[in-house]
Amino acid sequence: MTSTDSSSIPQPALILGLAGLLPFFASAAFMWTGDAQLQQRAALSLGAYGAVILSFLGGVKWGIVLNGSTEHQWRELTLSVLPSIVAWMALLLPGAGTLLLLAAALLGQYWLDFLSVRHGDLPRWFGKLRIVLTVGAVLSLVGGLVRLMTG
Repeated sequence: MTSTDSSSIPQPALILGLAGLLPFFASAAFMWTGDAQLQQRAALSLGAYGAVILSFLGGVKWGIVLNGSTEHQWRELTLSVLPSIVAWMALLLPGAGTLLLLAAALLGQYWLDFLSVRHGDLPRWFGKLRIVLTVGAVLSLVGGLVRLMTG
C-alpha cells in the first residue's frame, strides 16, 4: 500500500493540523470582545494568519513536483505560487475585504487539493484532514467578517 492509498490521517499531521486552527479560533474569538483595540489587533491577526496558512498550502503543490508525483510541472508550480500572491493581495485590502478574500481563497485551495487527492497526487488522508482544517479556518474568517460588518 502506498501513501496515496492510505486514508488514515497520521497522528502528527492530525495533531499539528488541529493545533494550527488555534490561532484562527483565538483571533476570531477576540474580535468579539468589547475592547475596540483588542478587536482591531485580533482582526489583523486573523488576516495575517490566514494569509500565512494560504501561502503554506500553496507549497503543497510545489512538493508534488519535488516528489515527482506529476508530469504537470507548469500547472502545479503555477498553482503553488498563486496562493501566496492572493494572500499578499488580501492583506492590501481593507479589513472585511481581507477576510472575505482569504475565506474564498482557502475554499478554492481546498478544491484544488481535493482534485490532487482525486488524481492520486496527494494521499487520501490529506483530503480528509483538509476538510476539517478548511471548515475551521473558513468559519473563523467568516466569524471575524460578521463581526467587522456588524461593528
